[in-house]
Amino acid sequence: MSKPDSALLKKYQDSLSNAEMGYWELSLAEEVLKWDDGFKKLFDLKGDDYTGPLKSFLDKVHPEDQDGLKKYVNSVIEGKKDNRHLFRIVLPKNKIKHIRTCVYTNSKLRSKELLIGLSWDVTSEIILQEELSKAQKFTENILNSVPDPIFVKNEKHQWVYTNTEFERLLGKKREELIGKDDMAFFKKEFVEIYWARDQEVLLSNKPNENEEKIIDAWGRTRDILTKKTPLNIGENEKVLVGVIRDITDMKRIQDSLVEQSKMASLGEMAAEIAHEVNNPLMIIQGKAQLLQEKISNPNSDINAFRKDLELIVQNCVRIDKIIKSLKSISRKADLDPPENVSVLGLIDEAFEISKERFRKKRLNLFVVTDEKIDYTYRTRVRPSEVVQVLVNLLNNSYDAVSHQTSGWARINLSIVKEKYRVEVVDSGPEIEPEIINKMMEPFFTTKSTGKGTGLGLSVSKQIIQKYKGDFYFDKKNPNTCFVFTLPKI
Repeated sequence: MSKPDSALLKKYQDSLSNAEMGYWELSLAEEVLKWDDGFKKLFDLKGDDYTGPLKSFLDKVHPEDQDGLKKYVNSVIEGKKDNRHLFRIVLPKNKIKHIRTCVYTNSKLRSKELLIGLSWDVTSEIILQEELSKAQKFTENILNSVPDPIFVKNEKHQWVYTNTEFERLLGKKREELIGKDDMAFFKKEFVEIYWARDQEVLLSNKPNENEEKIIDAWGRTRDILTKKTPLNIGENEKVLVGVIRDITDMKRIQDSLVEQSKMASLGEMAAEIAHEVNNPLMIIQGKAQLLQEKISNPNSDINAFRKDLELIVQNCVRIDKIIKSLKSISRKADLDPPENVSVLGLIDEAFEISKERFRKKRLNLFVVTDEKIDYTYRTRVRPSEVVQVLVNLLNNSYDAVSHQTSGWARINLSIVKEKYRVEVVDSGPEIEPEIINKMMEPFFTTKSTGKGTGLGLSVSKQIIQKYKGDFYFDKKNPNTCFVFTLPKI
């Protein structure tokens, strides 16, 4: 070999050694192994020898990996192309190295008595893979221990991950779900809602939380709260992470609280409502008796008859309005779908229910609206729920001003940023800061025992938030002022 060739070989061997790679040759007939500096360093071989019996090398191979290495070498001799193999060696002080090797037969020889190969250290790679595998398993265990169903979808709405709780909810195994979309398992009308909200999240790149319905593995329709979050996993790839919470029982409890609050409000007004209905009934009764007397008198004036009948009709209409308002607020709201209703109409119903209480105490109750707002201005809600909110607030106002000689309460209606802003303001005493901080909590009340449930404000807030509105106490107003907003349609 010429000097340039020797120098080139030296550089080549140095490069292999620096890369923690080694070259070797094995004589099958003699079972003798030859190696270079890189191999010597890799296997921690001592002394100046660059050759040795095959057995001394095999003794360094981990006992569990020796049979696998022999089978691999035999497969190469037999001409199979699987020419890479991974095994472990045990060094002094039980240090473990992971070695990957490539074995070739020498094609220049007529027989396959000489094997040549390269070996290199992949310990760092294997440790990294093991750590990654541990991390993945740890993450998987965490996700599977979460009591809420979790899923990940790609941009085609196909599931790419589901946790065990999601699989239990649908009664399917993971392999039945991965790669499938909602259309394979849910009603079309449900899927259209799911996908519309998926697209909203993916296009806006913002998380979204919505109440939805789902049919579980037992065929039951469940109310769920789904939070969907976009996640970028590459320059041009995005997935959607979803977390589901079953709120069926919670909604049932909320509905029960709403009904309790509603009945409590009506109970507080029962005497005034009875009086409100009794007044027109007394008028009707009196006029009916007079008409009986006039009928028996042949000289009675026909115009007097007409006026008496008109008064009876007016009072019947008055009773009818009271009864309709009571039916509206006492109706179980979840029986009705949301509908497009006049905001002024809702205020009228609450006003009709509440006004007698204020009138009886000579308190002023009135409504102020923007001039441009009329009965064509609508919002989409369950009417009885919003009427209940107004009645709750007016009941609170009544309690606050009932002992004042010139007390008042006012409903203000305006439009702010494409939302209706409804204010219930009264002349009641200032509310202490510590009470303001607690008064939205369920069952918190400052009223005496038997006069309040402590549910009115918390239930009212839940109702308004359900319609994407806000509900709060306005600290900036000089008077006591509760505000809620509703979307304008």
